[in-house]
Amino acid sequence: MKRDTQGMISRRQVHEAIFECELRELENTIDNLQEKIKKESSKNAKKKMSEDLAALENEHENLKKASRFKEYKRKAEKLAERFPDGAFFIQEGKNVNDTLLTKEQAIVYAVLIGLASKHGSWVNVWCNSGIECYGSRGIVELYEYIKENIYMNAGITEWGVYPFIDQWLQVLDVELDYTMSKRVCIIIDKLELMRTEGLGINHQINYGSIICQDGADTYYARKPYGPVPSAVPKKVDPFDYEKFATIEQFFSGMEVLADRYLESIKCKSRDMLKWGIETGCVMCDILDMENDDEELPRDFDIMPEYQQRNKNLIKYLNYNSETVKAILKDKNITKEQAKEYLEKLPS
Repeated sequence: MKRDTQGMISRRQVHEAIFECELRELENTIDNLQEKIKKESSKNAKKKMSEDLAALENEHENLKKASRFKEYKRKAEKLAERFPDGAFFIQEGKNVNDTLLTKEQAIVYAVLIGLASKHGSWVNVWCNSGIECYGSRGIVELYEYIKENIYMNAGITEWGVYPFIDQWLQVLDVELDYTMSKRVCIIIDKLELMRTEGLGINHQINYGSIICQDGADTYYARKPYGPVPSAVPKKVDPFDYEKFATIEQFFSGMEVLADRYLESIKCKSRDMLKWGIETGCVMCDILDMENDDEELPRDFDIMPEYQQRNKNLIKYLNYNSETVKAILKDKNITKEQAKEYLEKLPS
């Protein structure tokens, strides 16, 4: 069956369009810099701009179509190696003039080749040496950068975003492992949020200990129970993970568990901050009762871990999360007043 080639575009034509785009972009940069030089009054700044302009003009002079076309062809072959057969629209040994693309294929091809030919771009790095060394965050940024450029160019050319483009992006997703990388980033972000939301309970104090001092001797009046035991039971099976069959299911379970932990952390930090504000308020009232003739006794020693607790509560206050705002509203106090109370906490 003869292939219908009406309305199709050769790779050569795409290369022509990429080159014209590069040329036009460089010329616009030169024009803009020339305008800035005319308006610049500082001699030093003008000298630096003139040097940059000379470099750009030299780059423009050396931008030869033949050499760029060879570069586009090299990049196409590199990129084709990263996809299954047929996913990148070229076959080994095919002449660029004979390889015809649909408009949707041309958009994808042009965007990737254009980005891969820019020195230092994400796609250039991926094309030359892979993106694996950048980890999940780099993979996510690469995929979303390519996707954004493809959709933007599809809109500019008015060729539309057809199911083909979405289908091709699925292939890119699999090649880069974008979906799983995105899920890893979501979990990492949740863990980071847990750290900041948990500032109110970020300390290790042996609850139950009472330390006394008799002259030079320090001793326990009541021995500590030790560090606070983990709130997680030894047998944790909240998602029946023995029945999980895919890595996505495991990551989904971790994400749900992170959500549960985060809510618990928020509650405990909220309670600790409320306690700190209320206790500090009482301490302020006690200190106001003191006079110059009599100093009220203090039955506690300065302990570094308690000082750190107070500092972490102030850090949590300054984090200014929605939880913190709700507490301040409930107590009808400002953040500055709350900080003053926390600074009066016994340590």
